[in-house]
Amino acid sequence: MKKITLLFFLLVVSLGYSQELPFDFENPNQLMLGDGGATVTIIDDGSTTNDVLQIVGASNNWDNAQINFPVPVDLSNSVNNTITVVMECRDCPDLEVRQHGLGFQSNVAEVNFETVGKELTTVELNFPSNLGSYGNMKLYTDSGTFGDGSSNNQSTGTYWVHSISAPGPDPETCSDGIENQDETGVDCGGVCAPCDVTAPSGFTATIGAIDPFSIELLLTATDETSANITYDIAGDVTAQTIGASGVETSYIISGLTPETMYSFDVSASDASGNSAANNAITVGGTTIADPSNECEGQSFGVKEGTFPNGYAYKFETLGNGDVEITFTLLGDPVAGLVAYIQNRDPFSEGNFDSNVGQAYTKTIIAPTPGVDITYGAKFVWADGGFGVTEDFVYTVGEECVLGIDDVAKASFKIFPNPTQDSWTVKTQSANISSIKVFDVLGKNVLSLSPNTSEATIDGASLNKGLYFAQIKTASGISSLKLIKQ
Repeated sequence: MKKITLLFFLLVVSLGYSQELPFDFENPNQLMLGDGGATVTIIDDGSTTNDVLQIVGASNNWDNAQINFPVPVDLSNSVNNTITVVMECRDCPDLEVRQHGLGFQSNVAEVNFETVGKELTTVELNFPSNLGSYGNMKLYTDSGTFGDGSSNNQSTGTYWVHSISAPGPDPETCSDGIENQDETGVDCGGVCAPCDVTAPSGFTATIGAIDPFSIELLLTATDETSANITYDIAGDVTAQTIGASGVETSYIISGLTPETMYSFDVSASDASGNSAANNAITVGGTTIADPSNECEGQSFGVKEGTFPNGYAYKFETLGNGDVEITFTLLGDPVAGLVAYIQNRDPFSEGNFDSNVGQAYTKTIIAPTPGVDITYGAKFVWADGGFGVTEDFVYTVGEECVLGIDDVAKASFKIFPNPTQDSWTVKTQSANISSIKVFDVLGKNVLSLSPNTSEATIDGASLNKGLYFAQIKTASGISSLKLIKQ
């Protein structure tokens, strides 16, 4: 049996027992009395939900089940004048129509309805507004002549009534003009939690790591009520991120252009929409030079699709003359990732030889030294996303110089590079005020403040791979590429 839960907040006061709608017939005091020959009982229908009111009709005009309310039912307005009845015929022939009625106070207010066969039927009976209040309710199983002149067949039947109910007043909301619970001078509504009127405090926004293609924002705010803070970013880029209250949140804005100044306006708010008093904070930074060259680097360039976090590439001529090509999809692990190597001149596509995580490698056997080869990669992931890299032209046998701009070449020396443990950085004259080392994802993995013209970058704890050193002197900031073997 299906149980329909309906609300009818007609507050009917009874002397020592409950006779008030909604009726779900779980309470024996909801038993209605048979009239006109009808037999009425409350029975267990075998379900684990509510019991039902069983009415056995007597094949008489207007046989019914009825009940008197100690306090009259109010049908005086449009809020509470729609009555819902859920019932079924247990022994009716399929498709046979049976006619019924629900009336109040000896049919002063009555609405008729039909059931078909044995179907469980839910009907909403709309009574005219401004009828007043009534102390008696009757449910007619097989009603007689209707007000329109039609008549029923007055068939005997056994009916199960699952519930009789109606909507009550609309529930209180958070803008109903009611001040309650423990708020002061603020309307939270009758069913709402106490109002949160306290804005986030201690809001700060600063710049973290910067690389050629991304800028990191470091965001912090604390809220007394909300567990999380929403940070809205506007300006050169529009974005939003959510962080835990009182905990520094790192948000990396990627896909930027090297050597470009960016500005961001950051605002903080809590779950209730309260804004930090010092909104918005403007922060900015300039991306560093791109140290990429034909041998290796990273890019967001595409022929098709998109790369939200970019990708890294590497071409290396091995000692035996083979060329090893590696493309790495950057960012968090991607579900169902598949990659294909593409020879762009002439075009062909095939599988990579191997992969470690999202780094895919292909070996080109003995290409002609000094010849330019053009390759790219296609990445496809499970949710239908994909990206096809731009073209990369590599001269077989080329051993690229470090990705250092002209000023840096003249001003810095770094050795050994590649290294297995550490690098030494020397300037011709100026002291190095700071060194920040970033991985290919833009994460700051090392920071130094040597204030000397020569410094050691200890890479013993770093994994093998490509890194970028951002070196700051009185002359400015330069970027050097570091390779850890």
